[in-house]
Amino acid sequence: MALFVRLSIFACFTVLYLGSTINAQDTFRYALFSQQLQFINPALSGAETQALLSTRNQWVSVENAPKTTSFALGAPLKNNLGGGINILNNSLFVENKTIASADLSYHLTLSDESHLYLGMRGGGYFYKVDPLTLVTTAPISDPSQQAQAYFAPVIGAGAYWTFKNFWVSYSIPQLVKIGTLDPAINSVINVQHYAAAGATFAVTDNLQWKNAVIFRQSQGFKASQQYASALALQNIFELGVSYFSTGTAAATGQVNIANFFSLGYAYERSLNNSTSGLDRRTHEVFLRLRLDSLLGASQENASEGAEETPEEN
Repeated sequence: MALFVRLSIFACFTVLYLGSTINAQDTFRYALFSQQLQFINPALSGAETQALLSTRNQWVSVENAPKTTSFALGAPLKNNLGGGINILNNSLFVENKTIASADLSYHLTLSDESHLYLGMRGGGYFYKVDPLTLVTTAPISDPSQQAQAYFAPVIGAGAYWTFKNFWVSYSIPQLVKIGTLDPAINSVINVQHYAAAGATFAVTDNLQWKNAVIFRQSQGFKASQQYASALALQNIFELGVSYFSTGTAAATGQVNIANFFSLGYAYERSLNNSTSGLDRRTHEVFLRLRLDSLLGASQENASEGAEETPEEN
């Protein structure tokens, strides 16, 4: 019966996602995505007192290739509330995009084993394009090539549900579509939809099998999916793989130390050989500090009624 409930809820989230007709801009793509859902789902902000830092360098042999850097800080508050801040920066060629937001979440205890987190996000989208960095052979610079900067508001929402070792996440980091920022390169901010789910299975007393999937919708492209699977030994060492439906795969690893420090790494390569010799290696590093454990504080003192936090993804 419990398995039926899990599958039913997962199916509902999937149908909602696939039935959406709203285009989106994909600003979140990590091989270790299940450990970093806070960046797209405000419901997870403040679920634990922790700090997250990650960086993703795509196509490391290519100059000005895509690079993503993210930072999040959150802590439980009183009355089942949680709060946090998120900063996500994407840079590519002459473009630089930064999303900075403050999140507020609320924790509902549905049962001893079931918990629901709801969250809202507010912040700003900072966009800059600087064609002056382009190297040209013309003796006179083009007067139309001027650095431009834009700002747009960010409003988002999300939900996160856990039941034993199973979890489901659905979020819309940007609820309102913002028109064209720069007509020259057709840069827009679109409504974004992310649906994810995961489960952890006990293989032996010391070995766990972790699985997760995430769905994304991007404007002008088909819906993309990503699958991740890993084996965790005593919840200290984790080795796994991640596959993107766009044709890339990654080997992943993670080390958890004393319940306060986690370090993850992913090495990603394209499975498509027809890339004209382009080296498409990608490196990703993820760092998490659980500040409650590090400082010797008790989370029970930080948040009344928030003793339970989401299961380790």
